[in-house]
Amino acid sequence: MKNWSKCLFLCLFCLSFLLFGQQQYAMAAYRIEITAQVLNVREGASTAYDIVAQIQKGEQFTTVAEKDGWYKITLADGKEGWILALYTKVVDQAYPDYVKLAGGTVNIRSGPGTNYAVIGSFLDDMVLPVLTLKGDWYQIQMTDGSTGWVASWLMQAALDLDKPTTGDNNSSSDNSGKQRATVDSDTLNLRAKPDNNGTIISRLTRGTNMTILARSGDWYYVRTETGKEGYVPFLYIRYLDTATSSVTSPTAAAPTMFWNGFGEPPGTANVTFQKVSLGMDIVLESQGHIDYQLTEMRNGKGLELITDCALNGELANGILNDAIHKMAWTGEHSNGISIEWQKELYYDIEQSADGKMITLHIGTSPLIGKTIVIDAGHGGYKTSQNIDVGAVGASGLQESDITLDITLKTQKKLMDAGAKVILTRNGYSYLTLEERAWVSNVNNADIFLSIHVNSFTSSAAKGASTWIYAPADNSRYNRAERLRLAECLQNQIVAQTGLSNYGIREDRFVVIRESLMPSALIETAFISNPEEEKLLGTESFRAQYAQAITSGLADFFK
Repeated sequence: MKNWSKCLFLCLFCLSFLLFGQQQYAMAAYRIEITAQVLNVREGASTAYDIVAQIQKGEQFTTVAEKDGWYKITLADGKEGWILALYTKVVDQAYPDYVKLAGGTVNIRSGPGTNYAVIGSFLDDMVLPVLTLKGDWYQIQMTDGSTGWVASWLMQAALDLDKPTTGDNNSSSDNSGKQRATVDSDTLNLRAKPDNNGTIISRLTRGTNMTILARSGDWYYVRTETGKEGYVPFLYIRYLDTATSSVTSPTAAAPTMFWNGFGEPPGTANVTFQKVSLGMDIVLESQGHIDYQLTEMRNGKGLELITDCALNGELANGILNDAIHKMAWTGEHSNGISIEWQKELYYDIEQSADGKMITLHIGTSPLIGKTIVIDAGHGGYKTSQNIDVGAVGASGLQESDITLDITLKTQKKLMDAGAKVILTRNGYSYLTLEERAWVSNVNNADIFLSIHVNSFTSSAAKGASTWIYAPADNSRYNRAERLRLAECLQNQIVAQTGLSNYGIREDRFVVIRESLMPSALIETAFISNPEEEKLLGTESFRAQYAQAITSGLADFFK
């Protein structure tokens, strides 16, 4: 019975990491020292928030939380505020990331003291994350997501790892922009140090997913989905999407039908027609696997979907009536659907992993089913404590913040139009320039875009530009397609933002040089120009830019 309880606990523990891994746990607390002469303390984790205080070089604080390169601290008067981690150095870690019992059984209480109610017990096989320290008490995260308090003198650190010495490396939230990856070899050792002599913590199998927390030379410091932390060599992992839409990749080719068309079809499927923002979804659901073939009509103005199932349902009424000329059941056993259109429509088809559901997306958006990889320029770690923020304006506006916001806004608009969107980062990133391009290559993207902000020594420089790399003598780059992509983007950007046209330009930027599909690098505006910096700092302008990029991509695929 005891072994069964342990197995049940381990299952619940693993499940809790999956269910609650998206929460922003407080990081392991660190004692930090201020390195700037004077550092602003703000109400929130951004320069957009008001300054609540100023602190001096040499002052020390204990971090309370971390978010996107900012530390939350408690001031001497008890007030809390946020400071840029870039202008601090770690003096000491105040408490461990995870704890286990030093011995015996310990009560978990509702508050930091023996006068608080007992809400549970800390058992000898538990390893739980520490959220904060108050006096001599740890606040811990329990397996159901709730929190409690345990006496620190009765606990010990769960792992003694040679961790990177930066507070940012210990955030548990994937929403903080950490890159996710998976094991790309049959087995991979998770080690306590970034070298082949480090103690083996665990042996990971192919397909084990993890979050990259830091980089040390050729090694990544990672956290697996079950909460194990340690180092793995970067050569044996493959990066996963940091963010994608709900639309899966288009099917490369329809599977061969197993049913020869004679006799009764081997299965039945219910068909529903759903109105969606981009047009219509035709959904087929069956109790068994559905085999199908999707073909375009010879005139290019319609589709025919044939299956090995007798189809049950009512044909759509009132959806895309202005574009669809005729829709009908086909086949002797009503095992197919034909759709003819009178206005140009676009489509994508996807099948569930178990093969029991097929969704055919049809709509007016040429972005339906397209895979777009967007790289928000800069925002990478130069070192574990130094972030590449890119160009900085006179007001303190940073390029990496602007590009990320435009990227996130563009992602939403593209997803609404039916595209699959993959981001190289949605916060700070450890990816190199080559690795950002690699994300688009490994995902077989239709388009790769890198978004940047321009800057020049003269404040008079202004305008938007789109850059490509496509040597005329190298067929790998398909110069005509890259130029057409740049033209579509540049035309819409100039038309919708009102910026002056700085033109389509060409340079050997790594991200567009290493990408294998039509690619472009957008220099949105000049942060060195006071008027354009002011525009870049506004939500409305960044939303306008996202719409222009979306329109440009739609033009490209028409």
